[in-house]
Order: sequence, then structure tokens, then C-alpha cells
Amino acid sequence: LIPVYCDNKAALDISIKSNMSKRSRHFELYATFFKQYVGRFIEVVKVDTKENEADILTKALSPATFIAHRDKFTTSKSKLKIIDTQ
Repeated sequence: LIPVYCDNKAALDISIKSNMSKRSRHFELYATFFKQYVGRFIEVVKVDTKENEADILTKALSPATFIAHRDKFTTSKSKLKIIDTQ
């Protein structure tokens, strides 16, 4: 199974449950397609927001959180350089 990590409770509920609310009707086709593969090829895994490395690509993070996530992506030989502009 391919793990899909998610920190959004609504997205987790939609991927597991078959009921759709009025607010989620606009992407019902996508959710139905996704549900067909959950359990067969995809495993939806709950991940804590603080542990979600994808946040480095999608959110403005504090410097400490950014560095912690950055270090999970890089090796000790290829650290990204942060230029201090202050």
C-alpha cells in the first residue's frame, strides 16, 4: 500500500466515510475516485501537523520549524544555506 499522509480531519473523514456533505459536493467525483483505491492501493495515514514535512512547501513556517523540516529532506552533506538578511 502507498501511504498518503494527511493532517486534515475533514480530508481523512471524506477518504474513509461514504457520506458527502453539501460543502464537499464540488469535488465528489475526485473523492469517489480516491475512495476506490483506499484500502486496495492507498493507505491514508493521520499525521500530526507538527510532523507534516509537506508544510515546508505549502505554508509560511517559523524559522525553527522550517529548519527542522528542511533537515528531514536534506542529508548532512547537502544542507540548504539560509542567508540571514537581518
